[in-house]
Amino acid sequence: MHPARRLQQDIRKTETEQRRQRQDIFAVEDEIEARRDALTAALQKRLHRASRDQSLFVVRWNVV
Repeated sequence: MHPARRLQQDIRKTETEQRRQRQDIFAVEDEIEARRDALTAALQKRLHRASRDQSLFVVRWNVV
């Protein structure tokens, strides 16, 4: 095989692998973003959780 042709094939193969790796990176970035959004939503839910006041006991005292 001619060296120039072999080099072209190697370049095409490398470019194909590079495109595949970029797609993998994008997929991982999407997964990270989805996890981040879920964690943010969970934290907001915890922060905005309804709270209520309830008297447990009453202390009464007088100064004599």
